Amino acid sequence: MLYFIAGLFLENINLLIFVVMRKVSYQYTNSGKLLINIPLNGTSKVLYADTVVSPEGDRCIIYDNYIVSLNQRCQNATDVDFYIEKVQQAYDNMVSGISWMDTIKNMVCSHIEKYGRIIDTDLMMMTSALVKVRHVVCGTALTESLELEVLIMAKEYFASYLFITIYNRTPMGFQPSIISALDYFK
Repeated sequence: MLYFIAGLFLENINLLIFVVMRKVSYQYTNSGKLLINIPLNGTSKVLYADTVVSPEGDRCIIYDNYIVSLNQRCQNATDVDFYIEKVQQAYDNMVSGISWMDTIKNMVCSHIEKYGRIIDTDLMMMTSALVKVRHVVCGTALTESLELEVLIMAKEYFASYLFITIYNRTPMGFQPSIISALDYFK
């Protein structure tokens, strides 16, 4: 009887360790870089990311972004916890054996469920998170083709929820605004 209880206890500890090892985590270095720890095969793969402090004083992660309306790449920044949440979603889907396209569809559905829409900048941020996870899990990171494929998928499956950021020149500089993808891609 005692062995049976001990065996159950050990099984529960192993299960707890397995659950803990599936959690994406992060920490800051002394130089301000962000270390993203992605679990893989019982160990942790560490990815480095640059950070910036927003005017409000929040630390933000810098990621590669594709601006749909300008058809160009740039770097963008977003809240670290929000980005890590997307990395975790991508990780959970990818390690479950779901294809990268179904992974991004699941991420978009979750985002739409929470916010009622998906803006192209959020879509490209999710793509960036997926690229990081794909690099760790699969060893591939084809960003350029992935961004375009994700955009095509979003137009096909989520067009009524998708919004595109456009930039208008004003006396104050370029000011972003969003329009429906249905109107943008007419």
